[in-house]
Amino acid sequence: MFYLLITNVDDHLQNLGFLHVSNAQSRLAPAFDLNPFPDKDRESKTWLSADVGKSVSDWRTAARHAPVGRPSHALDDFAPAFEHEQMDATRKLLG
Repeated sequence: MFYLLITNVDDHLQNLGFLHVSNAQSRLAPAFDLNPFPDKDRESKTWLSADVGKSVSDWRTAARHAPVGRPSHALDDFAPAFEHEQMDATRKLLG
């Protein structure tokens, strides 16, 4: 669902990874290879999880800080990829 909420057009299972922690334990790797496209239709090519709305709710703050480091004035072009009706509906569903 995270990919869907940010209008990521490169959402396939090869873009999901796990990191070895210890003793045959792993954890989900941080997100990588994200390609938000504000002018594309939102559609998912992979299985979705319901618990990601908060991950993107403050996307502008995350985008301004390392490792992304985008200046505030550059973020408006990406707003349609993150701020849309599906995001509002997800926020309502998640409370």
